[in-house]
Amino acid sequence: YGKEWSKIRYQSGYGYVASSYLTKQKPVDGSFQQITGTYYAIPGLTTNLNVRTAPSTTAKKIGEIKQNTKLHVLAQSDTWMKINYNGKTAYVSKDYVSKEVKISFSRDQNCSYEVYDVEENGTIETIYQKQEKGIVKWGNVNRGFTHTETATSKSYTFFNYHTGYGFAINTPIFKGATSGSLTKGYSKITSDSYTMTVKAGTFKQVVVQKFYNSKGTNTKIVYYAPNAGVIKAVENGHTTFELIDVN
Repeated sequence: YGKEWSKIRYQSGYGYVASSYLTKQKPVDGSFQQITGTYYAIPGLTTNLNVRTAPSTTAKKIGEIKQNTKLHVLAQSDTWMKINYNGKTAYVSKDYVSKEVKISFSRDQNCSYEVYDVEENGTIETIYQKQEKGIVKWGNVNRGFTHTETATSKSYTFFNYHTGYGFAINTPIFKGATSGSLTKGYSKITSDSYTMTVKAGTFKQVVVQKFYNSKGTNTKIVYYAPNAGVIKAVENGHTTFELIDVN
């Protein structure tokens, strides 16, 4: 390599090319481009993700991967993902792979939040907070702590002391993540980049979690915003929780 030009062997002789167009890294073959990040399989509740020896639906199938399984991704094309599968290079459909979203729902401890919560008899409460071993306790000034929230990189839980009612994401956060079963009911993250307006204002990059019963009917939708936690919950068409104001 030179600073501006590099000497190369070309056919039976030598030539020169601009150094800015050269790299020491071996290029990925074909139309695949190397990528980084954390990815997961999202084939659904009833099927697994087929793993093949080549990027084609007619290629030999060498295995299956379950829903929400972390993938060791090497590269991607427009329609396929190249992965490391049991130590070997393999391919899966890009349609059934999703990237994890790095997000925190933890509330700002320096702010006070006003919410409408039908589980608290439909009252509007101004809340205060206390951090204890990663658990945020909050509630009405006159009634004491009524709720807890815990947030990690792979989960979020909101819980009402008085009623035992709450919301939870128990899988890594990415569009298509599903938990539960068809026979007992399940939840699915349908968006990780939704824009939602509630009484407290407009929030971006909102995670939308939909809940379905054993008949496949959508019964509840919960909206989670970065650094704000649950901002709204709708059950059977009625708002059961909403963030009213932040001070």
